[in-house]
Parts: sequence; C-alpha cells; structure tokens
Amino acid sequence: MQENIDELQAKEYPFSDSDVPAIFNELLTNKVIALPESKRLEESNKVDDPMYCKFHRIIIHHTTKCFILKEKIMILVREGKIIMDDGETAATNHASAKLNH
Repeated sequence: MQENIDELQAKEYPFSDSDVPAIFNELLTNKVIALPESKRLEESNKVDDPMYCKFHRIIIHHTTKCFILKEKIMILVREGKIIMDDGETAATNHASAKLNH
C-alpha cells in the first residue's frame, strides 16, 4: 500500500532533517543516486532561495524537507546499498551514509 503525501510528510526517519543535504551530497558524489529531470530549468540556479530543493532543482521546499529524497535514501538502506552511520562512532552527532561495498 502506497503512503499518501500527508503520511510521508509526517513520517519519522532514522536521520534528522538537517542531515539530509549532507547525505544527499555524499550519495550524489559517489553516483549512488541520480537526479530526476528538472521540470523548471529557469529555477535550477536559484540555490540561495530558502525553498530550493537540491534534489528536485526547483523552488518547492528546502532539501531538508524533501520526503521523496528521504524515501529514496531509505530504499537504498533497505536494498543494502548504503549503511546509515548514526554518528555514535564519529565526533559529531550527525547521521551519514556509507557505501556498502
């Protein structure tokens, strides 16, 4: 059964919203995640807008609130492609994604 938008927006994840951009950057750098086609090319360079989503590359919501990206991260975890590091072994209290080799 597919979750509706309200359920996805309210869903809790094993990482904080503030960790999402760093996890996304790590996945993108390591070519583990692909960007969807940009639907509004004229917005793709407005990265300083507070409602800019780095994943969608449009002004819609901040990357930290992108439940589609959060769900993609969780799919990668479930598939064993990445392992979430909860920060317990790191000097910070942030989650990050590690590639599962």
